[in-house]
Amino acid sequence: MATQIKPYTITLTHGTLFIAPPGTVYPTPSLPVGGFWPDGWESPGGTEGGISVKLENTLKEKLDDRAMAEVGFEIVNQKLTVSTKLNYFTLKNLQLVWGGRYLEVDPVVGTPGYELLEGGGSSATQDFQWGIEASWNDRGIRRPARLCFLGIALNGSELMFKRDEQIGISLEIKGLFDLNQPEGKQLFRFWRNTKDAL
Repeated sequence: MATQIKPYTITLTHGTLFIAPPGTVYPTPSLPVGGFWPDGWESPGGTEGGISVKLENTLKEKLDDRAMAEVGFEIVNQKLTVSTKLNYFTLKNLQLVWGGRYLEVDPVVGTPGYELLEGGGSSATQDFQWGIEASWNDRGIRRPARLCFLGIALNGSELMFKRDEQIGISLEIKGLFDLNQPEGKQLFRFWRNTKDAL
């Protein structure tokens, strides 16, 4: 029998979200806070309310006829979920959750420049590499903490158009196992700088 244990959730405040095509090189620990991530990474802009990161493990009991209770557990399923709200309402950001084909059209005589998002009728989904950069205060020194993973934005963000309120885009990202990585490193990479380089 499998048991779902209470998920472990952390909230990264003052975090910056990044996105890149699968296979893009991760930043290295030597990159300072606010530094330029490697080519291919871009940020969809600011977020509202922080960035929530949740890891859920489903455990299966290990039983032994000689014992009256479990003798151990093994992980049979893991789920990584990241959720936030994007501050910038652009169709390029909306494409992350709605899918579809995005175009940016330059202005010409008599026609303004515009964004275009077209979708519907396709079963294809789009995987991305996602990154989060946050920082922590180490006795007055600002050090980076970064999480990177392969994932897909779950479809279906609801938009609410209200007078005098900024339109945001709710974003929930489900982590995917990257089978190109060795066992034990397939779901995420999370590092936090603790000391200066020598």
